[in-house]
Amino acid sequence: MQLLESGHAYYAFDTPEELDSMRKEYEARGETFVYDARVRESLKNSLTMQALEVEEKIASGTPYVIRFRFEPNKEIVMQDMVRGEVVVSTSTLDDKILFKSDGMPTYHLANVVDDNLMAISHVIRGEEWLPSLPLHVSLYSAFGWEHLMPKFAHLPLILKPTGKGKLSKRDGEKGGFPVFPLEWKDPISGEISPGYREEGYLPEGCINMLALLGWNPGTEQELFSLDEDLSVTVSHCISVSTNKRTPAGCHLTTPRIRVVIKFSVDILRTYIPLATLRPVSSWPFQVRLCRPAG
Repeated sequence: MQLLESGHAYYAFDTPEELDSMRKEYEARGETFVYDARVRESLKNSLTMQALEVEEKIASGTPYVIRFRFEPNKEIVMQDMVRGEVVVSTSTLDDKILFKSDGMPTYHLANVVDDNLMAISHVIRGEEWLPSLPLHVSLYSAFGWEHLMPKFAHLPLILKPTGKGKLSKRDGEKGGFPVFPLEWKDPISGEISPGYREEGYLPEGCINMLALLGWNPGTEQELFSLDEDLSVTVSHCISVSTNKRTPAGCHLTTPRIRVVIKFSVDILRTYIPLATLRPVSSWPFQVRLCRPAG
């Protein structure tokens, strides 16, 4: 594996029981156990073992995981299209698992490799993914893909009308507004939830809502036609605060977020087909736009 050979990752043979025991010891002292540069040198991993011992453990079938190795006391400088420059010290980061003991890659590794293979240019996702950005940026660097790294934008979340917690379909049912694009039937309970279409919302209204979801043109204009181009640019008046979803028609109280992409509403419909949208409550905001071929 490239990351192991380059020293950006290492084998860890600590058992779940051993790690649980250490967590309890730390908790008893009022501390939090973190598998990082401060403790890894005293644990059972390929950084503390001889190469022959590591090979013997792997050959004997001893369970292991592969962790990413953060250099201690380094600053990771990242660019976010919403927040600008973001700086994180590696002293606050743990060595995340890249490969689990069953041999399967974790989301973090799979996501970065998959995006690179698909030549993804922009990753637009919810702000709950911001803590993962240092690892993702570090993985691109470790693989030597800095020049292929996508631009990242972490958007504020759409909250319940009360402002507490993320929006869910239950909130729509209580507030009298849909959260599904189309009628949806729960495969387990058989419960049917109406969508925007069934509630009489026009496609143009839904597209308009999507275009203004977390963005505005910098004017008082709230309605756009399907033939109208939306020039979307980064602005200094970006807000990173979360906002509440309101049940009044297709209007949302949203922050003023602008993303560096120029697209028309027709293109927006191509990227986010109305008939295939998932429930609003499940949108991860990982809208990924591909770089043009060539």
